[in-house]
Amino acid sequence: MKGDDEMHMRELNARAEQMRGELAATFAVAGERLRPDRLASEASDRFADMVLDNADRAKAAAREHPLKVAGIAAIIGAVLARRPLSRLLSQGMAVAWRHFQERHRRTAAEDPTTETQDPIAEESEEPHGT
Repeated sequence: MKGDDEMHMRELNARAEQMRGELAATFAVAGERLRPDRLASEASDRFADMVLDNADRAKAAAREHPLKVAGIAAIIGAVLARRPLSRLLSQGMAVAWRHFQERHRRTAAEDPTTETQDPIAEESEEPHGT
């Protein structure tokens, strides 16, 4: 009986040693998988895949709806360039207003039958809204 118990204990010890080895191997694999540089690499790879997938879907949508894409691009461009566009528009309006005033004065000077009262002179020298 004592021999059977000793043999059973040896088997249990061998099995425990084998399980310890398997557990140590599992921890080694887990430690390898959970290394910060590896996690960062996997996350960046997944992010790059997601970006590329979305880019492919965006290209397909652009091919299907080119006018929508052009409209969205125009809106984004206008929003990004709103200050320079506003400045350009106000400068153009000022130039157009001065041109209009000069033309009106020349016409009034060339045609003596026009009214002597100048409606432009009564208004401000700058266009409205600037």
